[in-house]
Amino acid sequence: MQRRNLLALAVAACGAGWTWAEEKFPSRPLRLIVPFPVGGPADTTARGLAAKLSQKLGQSVVVDNRPGANTMIGADLVAKSKADGYTLLYATDATISINPLIYKKMSYEPARDFVPVSGVMHAPEFLIVNSSLPVSSLKEFIQYAKDPRNSINYGSIGIGSNAHLAAEAIASSVGGRFNHVPYKGSAEVVPALINGDVQFLILSPSLIHEHVKSGRLKVLAVMSRERSILMPEVPTFTEAGLPGFDNRIWFGVFAPKGIPAQVQAQLEDAIKEIVASDEFTKKVLIPAGMEPIEKPGGDFLKGLLQANKDRYSRYVKIANIKMD
Repeated sequence: MQRRNLLALAVAACGAGWTWAEEKFPSRPLRLIVPFPVGGPADTTARGLAAKLSQKLGQSVVVDNRPGANTMIGADLVAKSKADGYTLLYATDATISINPLIYKKMSYEPARDFVPVSGVMHAPEFLIVNSSLPVSSLKEFIQYAKDPRNSINYGSIGIGSNAHLAAEAIASSVGGRFNHVPYKGSAEVVPALINGDVQFLILSPSLIHEHVKSGRLKVLAVMSRERSILMPEVPTFTEAGLPGFDNRIWFGVFAPKGIPAQVQAQLEDAIKEIVASDEFTKKVLIPAGMEPIEKPGGDFLKGLLQANKDRYSRYVKIANIKMD
């Protein structure tokens, strides 16, 4: 009789969702969803992060590329995943801050569906021009842009992209007018700048460094508060005479909302330690044209999200963008 009562109690406990012992995390491989194609800076840095995270957690962290719909395909997958820490999202400002401002209908809602685990990196954005453009500084570029006789085309990796919004914000600030030419990705937009089809880009330097060395492209200024460690010789927008711009693209790790607090904390601590290491910065981030986030924890990421929301709200209003 006693044995039967114990068995009945065990069955009832399991039915109520209890377990006799908490499962140690992680007990199986994790999946890091990257909403970008294979081979770009987002992919390479995600793979570097996954390799280091695997070492720290003692389980494989598999990178799963799910590009498309301005990162919304990958984000939707994670939003609908179980909140147990085994499926994570490698998100950027487009995923979390920009998309909700420009798309009328989305399959996920960042504040409702995700919690920030940790920031990882910044991608400083530079104003880069074709060498045939008769300017050698941001000041000269502004003067050239204000002249109604000059027609200036700029490229981006798509409507609503960070570069698109930043270029329109610059135009609004200087009183100039630019013509936007959207491309499908960096593989198309960089050759367009080199060939003179567009006159400038807002872009991270990783894809254009060799073209700057060869003299085919010129870098005028960086859109960040401080000079970039990637190209310290390039002045900031403020130093060059146009204050108020801090347009670094950020990347961070997010989890589905409802993740256990202790699992979230374990992942946050591991990622913070990785991002703070000189080895990760030198071997993973800098070769990809990226810089580490200064204080990468979840709390810092929350503050960054609010700052980005305010900034991108202004940019989207200036650019007058709305997508179905």
